[in-house]
Amino acid sequence: MVRWPVDTIRTNTRGAEAVQNHPPLRFANRIRMALGASRADVLRLVASRGAIILLGGLALGLAGALALTRTISTLFEVKATGR
Repeated sequence: MVRWPVDTIRTNTRGAEAVQNHPPLRFANRIRMALGASRADVLRLVASRGAIILLGGLALGLAGALALTRTISTLFEVKATGR
């Protein structure tokens, strides 16, 4: 019974660690030096790529949620508003 929350916390910790050790963030200084770019340019590059991934994930998640809502309402003959 206690194992499930512990496993969840362990998995979330690994996920946060993976985000922190993402290669563009870890090697930002080397990229900047090799290309002659400023720190702001590298930060802009990393932030823009992250924003693209974020917006793509939001779009896919929203589309999936709407599709799933429609499917469930059709299968169980309920409305999304609960009325």
